This record gives sequence, C-alpha cells and structure tokens, in this order.
Amino acid sequence: MSSREFSEWVAYDNVEPFGDRRWDVRWADLLSFLYNLAQSFVKPAQRKPLEPSEFMPDFWKCDDDSTDNGDDSDETPARPWPDMLAVIEMWNAALGGNDLRPGGSPHDNPGDPAGTANG
Repeated sequence: MSSREFSEWVAYDNVEPFGDRRWDVRWADLLSFLYNLAQSFVKPAQRKPLEPSEFMPDFWKCDDDSTDNGDDSDETPARPWPDMLAVIEMWNAALGGNDLRPGGSPHDNPGDPAGTANG
C-alpha cells in the first residue's frame, strides 16, 4: 500500500468511520438515548441531557494532574482489607456460595441444616 493510498484511507475513516471506532459511536449514541430517556423521570429543574460525545471513550486523553510524579498523596486510599472481605462475603452469600474457610458460619453449608459440619 502506498503512502498516498494509506492517506486516502485515513481521510475516508475520518469522514465515514469504520471498525471498532464505529461501534464506539453506535454504543455512545445508544447510551445517550437511554440516559436521556431516563431523564424524563427526573424533575425538569434537575434534568441534564447528555450528548453521545460524552459517552465516547477517549483512550488518549490525559489529565494534567494524572502524571505520575511518585507522590501518592492524591490517590484514593485503599480500602481496609476487612471492608473488602465483608463485600466478598456479602456477594458470596447473595449468590448462594459456601464459606469453606475453617470456622465458617453454619448457615453457609446448605447441605447441613443443623450447622454441625463447620464446628
């Protein structure tokens, strides 16, 4: 492919996108429609319609503050591990999972209604 032909394809893609970028446009359009449709259930004074461009991913966008200078003070602090464990236990219970850890709760074993298997 010559440089000229490549340049023509790039120009054509800028006018009439194809490939993955085209799907990004379609999804952004759909998400914008659904978001704005849901806004009909919000009080008129609080409505904020969004354009499809606000749902488009921008993979090359870089905030000025996002440069890594070694200073971690701006980052969101990590959640304490007991909080993360509580979330995992909640999802496990909600999805009907079993707590297989030693000393797990008796209600976590549906095959043992008396709770004798865990203790």
